Amino acid sequence: MKKSRDLTSSDDHPESTQPGLGLNVFMVDWNALPTIQPHGIGIDGISDKAEDISISVVGCIDHHEDEGFISKHSIPQLETETFAEPQCIQTGVGSCTSIIVRELRNRGWWEGCNSSTIDGTAKEISHGETRDSNTQDTVYESQAAQLALAAILADTANMTAESKVSDVDREAVAFLENKINQCTSISWDRDAFYTCIMNAKSSSVDFLTVDETLGRDYKEWVDPVRPGHNVKIGICSVVKPLSWLFEKCGSENPEKSCNEAAFFKSLEAFSLARDLDVVAIMTAFSALPEDEFQRELVVTILNDEYSSKLEDFKNVAITDLGIEEGLLNQEDIKDLGKIAGNSRIWRQCDVTKSRKQVAPLMRKIFTGGN
Repeated sequence: MKKSRDLTSSDDHPESTQPGLGLNVFMVDWNALPTIQPHGIGIDGISDKAEDISISVVGCIDHHEDEGFISKHSIPQLETETFAEPQCIQTGVGSCTSIIVRELRNRGWWEGCNSSTIDGTAKEISHGETRDSNTQDTVYESQAAQLALAAILADTANMTAESKVSDVDREAVAFLENKINQCTSISWDRDAFYTCIMNAKSSSVDFLTVDETLGRDYKEWVDPVRPGHNVKIGICSVVKPLSWLFEKCGSENPEKSCNEAAFFKSLEAFSLARDLDVVAIMTAFSALPEDEFQRELVVTILNDEYSSKLEDFKNVAITDLGIEEGLLNQEDIKDLGKIAGNSRIWRQCDVTKSRKQVAPLMRKIFTGGN
């Protein structure tokens, strides 16, 4: 088997006397490894904690904006006919899982009845083979299909987010629902299943600390601003409203005068530990009594060099994200310290825009369009 190109080398660790360790990485739902100093390109928590980790990217399936990392480093094919790593970065697809399902089917690794989609409903087409609907294999396959479907439905709001749903998503859902319906011991109800998923997602942070909540679904980018100088941007996605996060911060920091002050203390500690210049929190939740899906957005400047960019971001985001005054305005938080004074809190009215859209917008503004 031919090893794919190493993206780090033992030259990055001249003091080490231990033999190098090769680590093959298959990237799913992202397409660029971060730069970790002083180790070069790597994976946080792995290549920066152990000596002489040599990382090789052997495949990538993603639906985010192509950052050019894969094409720059290229992925040589392995010397085997049984496996050819996919290099698939396809934007405009609601869920990365939909692409994975397609790739598995194209390679013959997940066979089954063909399916078509009519008005969003999966219709089974005869495949010329009868199967016992409750064999162990069928039950396991149905469970695997439900697991895959959970991710797709969560990403596409139960296939109702028209701006996100693509034909790739529709075909994957049709295929997976056919797999589920082959098992007659399962009473399938997609809407009820989706409700269970969202309830589980919402309660998944209940017993985490504030730091764990912010870091649970966190991504960061290091982008060049000018020669020899980068900006580091982090975005936290949280499945609860800011009001909930304020209360959690207050319970962990009872010495603070109010929950809001505790929140900015926690956010500052989280950001400084990651050496961030800019940090954002995106909340996404359903609010009673009508279960209306809502989003909020917090943007905080940690490095004064980028303070002027905050107003630039606001002006663009008013149109692109539909932001408006949120839970707290600037007057509410200006006396809570420097971090609060360098923060803005908005309600994001265009709830179709997730981190996939917000991150590129922030990166463009804070790098000056570089």
